[in-house]
Amino acid sequence: MSDDPSPACRSVLHHVALLAGVLVAMLAWTWLKWPDPLIDFGRELYLAGQVASGAALYRDVEHFNGPLSVHFNALLFALFGSSIRTLVLANLGILIAIVGLSWRLLYRAGGTQAATWACLTLLTLFACVQFVEVGNYNYLTPYSHELTHGLLLALAGMWLTAEFARTGRPILPPAIGVVLGLLWLTKLEVFLAGAGATLVGLMLCEGPIPRVRRAALVIGAGSAVVGLAWGLLTLSVGISTASRGILGGAYYALDTRLTSMPFYRSIAGWDNPVANARAMLASAAGMAGLIGLRWVLLRPIGNLPAGPAWLYAVIFPAAAFAVGRHFPWHLAFRGLPLIVAVALVFAVRRAWLRPTCSNLCWAMWLTLSLLLMAKMLLAVQVGHYGFVLAMPATLAVVALLTSPTLLGPANGLPAGGRSRATALGGSVILTIILLHLEFYHRVFATKPLWIGTGANAFRVSDGQSGSDPRGRALKLLLEQLDLIVPRDATLSAVPEGAMINFLTARRNPTPFVTLLPPEFVMFGGHKILRSYQQNPPDFVVVVPTDVGQFGSQGFARDYAAELADWIDRNYVELPTSALPGYRMVLLRRISHPEGSDHPTTSVAPGP
Repeated sequence: MSDDPSPACRSVLHHVALLAGVLVAMLAWTWLKWPDPLIDFGRELYLAGQVASGAALYRDVEHFNGPLSVHFNALLFALFGSSIRTLVLANLGILIAIVGLSWRLLYRAGGTQAATWACLTLLTLFACVQFVEVGNYNYLTPYSHELTHGLLLALAGMWLTAEFARTGRPILPPAIGVVLGLLWLTKLEVFLAGAGATLVGLMLCEGPIPRVRRAALVIGAGSAVVGLAWGLLTLSVGISTASRGILGGAYYALDTRLTSMPFYRSIAGWDNPVANARAMLASAAGMAGLIGLRWVLLRPIGNLPAGPAWLYAVIFPAAAFAVGRHFPWHLAFRGLPLIVAVALVFAVRRAWLRPTCSNLCWAMWLTLSLLLMAKMLLAVQVGHYGFVLAMPATLAVVALLTSPTLLGPANGLPAGGRSRATALGGSVILTIILLHLEFYHRVFATKPLWIGTGANAFRVSDGQSGSDPRGRALKLLLEQLDLIVPRDATLSAVPEGAMINFLTARRNPTPFVTLLPPEFVMFGGHKILRSYQQNPPDFVVVVPTDVGQFGSQGFARDYAAELADWIDRNYVELPTSALPGYRMVLLRRISHPEGSDHPTTSVAPGP
């Protein structure tokens, strides 16, 4: 027997090598430009570092998602050191696992070509680039690890379900339950999407275990995982706090004070539903036209002249060049929910009539795609939350544009039609990718300044020529904090800026890492104020923060007034250098009794 790999195996290896090369190229281009200097990712680092040092989550440091990701990151810090590099390398492994599971599921659903094109899109548009002013919307330094960890678990649950459909092994339903139990401990929206997709697969597939019993096995195993996590939390923080932590985002999901904030309404597209619905319909029509044209090209069309393949390779790029880069390309993804919903109807029907592993994988993928987009239904985009929430849906459309089977059986297709369809689909995908990467290169790729040292070093914009000034301001502040703030002093950044705590290794003595309007709603202003009064930090850094997206005029202006007043009466400003146009204020706690006369400065930052 020959030891040479089969042609099919060699083809797969070539595709894997291509994806590995793209990943290396994207990492080299974006290396250490991923974190935002002040927003969100610093919280992820600080929470994990504190828990690794012995702090109890939900008591010593507050959190509003499930406990899994913080404790997993804390374990990484305990084993490999508390640093940005530790999380980046771990997240790189998670990204590779996500790409691998995505490739496997889409390979089963639509073949090698569809899976490779889809994962190529994942690596170029979603993995490590930046399309909005705030960083962190990537898989290497995500704003919320619950989202990326949850996505990995959701894909793992779908893969186990596909394996159960293929093999019928009785151990798999309990294994699926364990995965879904862990998924509950991450983030609510990704749990609902992952559990929904897995449920569709379990209910549609045939097997030796009856559907009711397999559902009971899944629910039982998942409940056992959640119950174990609740029990462990109870040992450290008590029943009430542990119950709130286990509920995670579900604890706050029905609070209309949160859901009615302009930020969340704009993310979902409800701030301007008519205009967003029009954009959705226009985008869906464009996608449907391209998918429909590809379907036509895959079928014999009699004696009608179809034209050469190169013609279809240049149609879309020529049209994109004609409208130019100033065309609102970010609106091109708005139609994803409609396209995915229609495709899901056909996929579920096909899987019901013929529950093959291929059909089940496709139905599960589309279910995951549609449910993930619920949070941004009328305003889907690849940037912001879309790096996870819109990724599977985008990959589904890529698969429709490249798979030889998803639009119908492959047998008997004319070779010319197949080549023309391939040329059309590939040119559309490459054009969209290149347009977005050109935007990234032009707007966000230049980050010449280094912040931090060693394993905590990363790159930021220099604040010149209209670029983001926050990185330069943070670099200047850190240099002064090293001279002014003793190593054993405590420090709080308000209303946000946990990155300052992490990079300076100064602890926030209160449990509240971030003090934006949502945190005041979730945790309560009086509880936050009482914590500051009982555990006053030695120093406070006031970070200019735009909270208009939450319907607020600013910290100390129309929220957090009592806390701001208490800071005014107990802290004095220290002279520091400031970046023009972006001034961080450093305050030191005074020894006078609260309420005595002393010089202070208002903690309300300038615009």
